[in-house]
Amino acid sequence: MKTPYFAAVVAAIVMPAGVAATECASLAALRIEDANLLSSTVVPAREGLPEHCRVLGVIRPAISFEVRLPTRDWNGKFYMAGCGGFCGRLDSDLPGFANAMNHGLRRGYAAATMDGGHWGASRVDGRWAWNNRLAENDWGWRA
Repeated sequence: MKTPYFAAVVAAIVMPAGVAATECASLAALRIEDANLLSSTVVPAREGLPEHCRVLGVIRPAISFEVRLPTRDWNGKFYMAGCGGFCGRLDSDLPGFANAMNHGLRRGYAAATMDGGHWGASRVDGRWAWNNRLAENDWGWRA
């Protein structure tokens, strides 16, 4: 997280963290300036992960993000998972630490990650930045 912009959007979602499963669906209707919340769904407990509310969204113009909110036993803290390298995708359930929100979620944190404001074939592929000042700005300081 390079600036408070992404943090401000996530804070608006996380403030009610520990949200009850019955309230999860209503988060998609939350209005945040310069952001679109695309969905909010309850994900049942699985593979060592607690039940949580999964929120997907986009910060305009092109920063995709995911937030996972525990539906119970929230520890009152926030875990930001870095995306690794040049980012470029949301791989939230892959093993390791790039985009790995589950490490925080298992410990009761509200957790989030983002894609750096662009799509990339791999975390080491920087072709998306060629003659694309908007994407460079997203990756450099907005995301």
